[in-house]
Amino acid sequence: MDFKKECPLFLFGVAVVLLWLCAGCATSDALCQAEWNEAIANDARREFLKMLGKGDLTPDHDFVSQYDFVNAQLEDLPWELHQLTVAGNEYDEYCEYVRKQHSDCNYLEFNFPNPESRRYDRVDLSTCRLIDGVFSSELVVSNGTISAVSSDFNDGFKICDIGFTDVNRDGFMDAVLLFVQEGSGSARVSGVYVLTRKQPGTKFSKVLNEKAEK
Repeated sequence: MDFKKECPLFLFGVAVVLLWLCAGCATSDALCQAEWNEAIANDARREFLKMLGKGDLTPDHDFVSQYDFVNAQLEDLPWELHQLTVAGNEYDEYCEYVRKQHSDCNYLEFNFPNPESRRYDRVDLSTCRLIDGVFSSELVVSNGTISAVSSDFNDGFKICDIGFTDVNRDGFMDAVLLFVQEGSGSARVSGVYVLTRKQPGTKFSKVLNEKAEK
């Protein structure tokens, strides 16, 4: 074998094989991610239907079913909706801190740590809300007013389905919401949230899973 003549051809062949394998890996990763997203979405759908199936459809009190969730104000929604986002340990630790120290935080307040001192005085209600079931904007503060603006880093969520039942059978109607994460990145996290309120005109709180499962 003439190494000087054959080596370039050999290396070229190896390079072609490696490129083919890498292309295959990329395609496989994309397919795996799509299959993962679909599996998560299917699990969320099953959980959504399970929640609706075990509740009381005619509780004594109903302060949720007439609310316009597809155009909801972010101030009315609990901070837990942020947990659709996949993040690391620091984010998880902050969530645990808020859960223990500021459990009544709303979606907007959670965006601007520390909750003990909000960085805004007023809310632009025309932008800090869902539009047709979707919120996908960046929250900014200017002159003491928080507003939502479109940007290259939009992030948020979409309500895919809504149902109403008293999930934990405490006599108050609950809203069962099927969410999916919106924004950049290949991962799409789906989730089910059960929200309720005990008086009209107040913000919503999350029904705890342990109560909903009784």
